[in-house]
Amino acid sequence: MAIRMIVLLIFILFGSQSRSSPAKTAASTATVKSNSTINWKKRLANYKKDMLETSKYQDVESMKSSYLELAKRAGGLTVNDEVFLNQVIQQGHKSEIEQRQMCGDQKQKNFSSRFGVSRNQGRLGWCFAHALADQLSYETGKNISASDLALTHYQDAHGLLEQIQAPNKKTTEFSAGSSYTTFLAAREKGLCLENNFKSNDNGTGNYKSLLNRIQGMQMPLLPIRNCSQESQLVQQIFPTLEIPEIKYAYFTSLRTNYIRSLADQACNPRIRIENKKMNYFPGQIPQDSAMILRQLNEGLNKNKPVLINLNGNVLRNSYDQSTKANHDTLIIGRRFNEKTKICEYQIRNSWGPSCEQYDSEFVCEKGKGHLWIPINYLQRSMSAASYIE
Repeated sequence: MAIRMIVLLIFILFGSQSRSSPAKTAASTATVKSNSTINWKKRLANYKKDMLETSKYQDVESMKSSYLELAKRAGGLTVNDEVFLNQVIQQGHKSEIEQRQMCGDQKQKNFSSRFGVSRNQGRLGWCFAHALADQLSYETGKNISASDLALTHYQDAHGLLEQIQAPNKKTTEFSAGSSYTTFLAAREKGLCLENNFKSNDNGTGNYKSLLNRIQGMQMPLLPIRNCSQESQLVQQIFPTLEIPEIKYAYFTSLRTNYIRSLADQACNPRIRIENKKMNYFPGQIPQDSAMILRQLNEGLNKNKPVLINLNGNVLRNSYDQSTKANHDTLIIGRRFNEKTKICEYQIRNSWGPSCEQYDSEFVCEKGKGHLWIPINYLQRSMSAASYIE
């Protein structure tokens, strides 16, 4: 009896504190429901942004059911929600028509057959030179050396040495130069054939170190040595040079200009392009993206591949807009994708033929490494476009 009284006393003192009153329970449930509604409203707001952005490029009918479900969970479809939905659907229909007009059957372009396997810039930030070399190869009908264009850009020895003699410096595939200023300099100087001045890394990662070894090479002074070992090293990049030409370049140049002297020997005579001009449009503000796209399509309509500058991170992660990584690459095609109902542009990049390095959302041509990228990803990433006439 005493034990039952003690248990009853404990229940009276503490049990009532652990049990919520009906009013408290209802308030707690209302709070959870309110928080849930707020979360759904946030998700709806984000979905609206996605729909609005998508409607600028393609039809959004397929997004309608998800939008209605989110609105329902967010507290019900409001008048404003209905107005928004009707507006973006109309905009999406209009965008699909515009996309077909821009790159439908009559406007499709594909210059892929004019190019071989994608170039590989290796560990050097010479994307500007590789893209320009491809562009000039198309114009001249000859395979132009990208490394020679890079040397043309670095008119002083310091700039070149900084690129090839920094083994401990973090290397990048992104741009370390300007394709436009390089074109202007090359128009004065002339071009070199790839067969005379090799520039492709071929995926080995050794091209930069090979340049560095040649630049730092010590040639024997004794004339009785034929320098065959040293010459073999040079001929990996300058295959047409003979031993006397290699020795002449070595003994008549400053050590900082040795590679440039070799190039002058290997590239003589140069290919002249004084009659060529580059139509170049650099964007200054985000609103310029429409004008950059217009420049891109103008070049393609003239059957010209178009060199663009874009945020290179997008090629690896289509949603990555966090940091701006300047990268030059070449647009060589345009088509309308009947499945996605949107324009796509074909990129010829300078990261070699592998498709594994690109976002799986993009269609990559195995063997060549050419990449199809939808207009919405491309337009928001571009900052310049140029073509040669």
